[in-house]
Parts: sequence; C-alpha cells; structure tokens
Amino acid sequence: MNQPEKEQRIERNDPLTGYWSKIGDGGIVAEIPLSERQDNRVPPIEEEPAPVEEETPEEVNRKNTQESAVVPQNNKKLNNTNVIFIWTDGQNLKAVNVMSINEESKKGVVVAVPLFAKIEQNSYLRIEEGRAYTTVGQVFYVKGKAGFISLIEERMGIEIDSYVLIDQSSFEKISDIMGDIDIQGEMVSIADAFEQTRTGERTDEQPVVDAVVKAVICPSTLVKIPQVIWVLTREVDTNLGREQIMAIYRQTRNTANIQKRALPGKEYITDGEKLRNVPEYAWKNIFWNLTN
Repeated sequence: MNQPEKEQRIERNDPLTGYWSKIGDGGIVAEIPLSERQDNRVPPIEEEPAPVEEETPEEVNRKNTQESAVVPQNNKKLNNTNVIFIWTDGQNLKAVNVMSINEESKKGVVVAVPLFAKIEQNSYLRIEEGRAYTTVGQVFYVKGKAGFISLIEERMGIEIDSYVLIDQSSFEKISDIMGDIDIQGEMVSIADAFEQTRTGERTDEQPVVDAVVKAVICPSTLVKIPQVIWVLTREVDTNLGREQIMAIYRQTRNTANIQKRALPGKEYITDGEKLRNVPEYAWKNIFWNLTN
C-alpha cells in the first residue's frame, strides 16, 4: 500500500493568548484584546486548516525582496525612548520585551518578541546549512547579547537606547522588594504574574502591566526605588546608570497609558518546530501604530 503523504498544517493559535486577530491597514495582523470586541467572543476556528508547504531558501529570498520594497518603515520616524528587557534563567532565554515611550504623545507600549518568531536567512544569521530560516531565540544563543540587540534594532527599524539583561534570581529580588501587586483584586507577586503570563496560565497581560505601572508610580514606592536601583546596578547586566534609571522612572510616571502587545503573525509547525511568521509591516510599524 502507498503510505499517505505526511501533511503539515497550520496551527491556528491567537498571536497572544487573550487576543484575537484581524487584518488591518497594510496587511498587518492586528491584535485586539477580547475585552475590546463588541461581541466579546473568540473567532471561530476552522476545523480543517489549510496545509502549509515548506518554503525553499529561494522562495523566502524572493518574498523578502518583494516585501521590503513596498513596506513603510514608520518606526524610524519616532524619537522614542527604547529599552530592551531580556529575561533569562541561567543559560535559558525566557522572554524578550521592548518598551518604547513617546514623550510627545505620552504613550508607551511593551512589545513582546516571540522567541520562535521566524527570521529569514542571510549571511549574518546563518546557523545551519540548508535552513531557510532561524528564530529570534536561536540568534541570541549564537550571536550573544550584542548581536541579538543589533538584530532587533534592524528588524524593528529602531535604535535601542538601553538594555536590561536580567536573570531569574535578580528578577525575583526586585519582585520581593516591590511587593505583591493588585491585579483586579488578586494580590500576586510581579515574578509570579510574569511567569504565569509567559506560560499562558494567565491571559490578562494588560491588567498585569497596568498593575505593575500603578505600583511603580505609587508615591509609597519611592522609598523602594533605591533598593531596586541597587539590584539593577550591581546584579543585573545593563548599561543603565542611576540617572538613566530615574529618567525612565519619570517618563513612566508621565506616560498616560502603557499598552502590552506581542508581535503578531501566523503560527505553524514545520519539521516539528513551532514558528511564527511575523509580517514585515508589523516589525517596522508596531511602535508607530501604538505610540504615535
């Protein structure tokens, strides 16, 4: 008997748990919190998703060439303060977030960069011969902190002013100093709340960010800031000094609203590996769309 061909199918996941997707201007897959939908229902999932064909390196390069010529790069127009937070646990990369604050509009956003976001192959990113792609997470392990930050700057079309590479133990110390936060009536530590959202146990990322910001700008927090600065400047890998930390603290206090989003895109499985194909438009315009 002939064996049926192995079929690869799109894994239909929301770009971020608790969000739904729609096609917006420029072809971006936009993320809208479920709470902001008029009917507040999750969009239906097709029972038979379309099959995914493996892309060859030639096809990837052709598509990238076509897209890069027409995609606007509005992030470059901003004069935002950009800080990248790289969260690790020993040798393991746990999460990457880029915070961008626009002082003129008083808007801010924390963008989660999925570690399995697909990065097209070129000479700089080549990891394995014959692979048409790699991922954000793999680049960190191969290129290190400096190469990784350069990649994010290039992909997003921004300059990253500061970085914070924080290990789990130091993160937990800062969480203990800050104390529990109130997330819609539930008291929980910052470390636990972030871990729960990272693993998908919590689906209320925006309330978590709101609770953290509220705790940070609370007058009673001022007495805790010196202890936080002590940990950041002595136990954390960062280019932020005391003055820069206080400047970002003041910017946060003056920002009317800080949103939390993840880079949107379609997720699928190939060769047993989960990938997210983030549109070029999303990389180059997400900060412009959310903070301008």
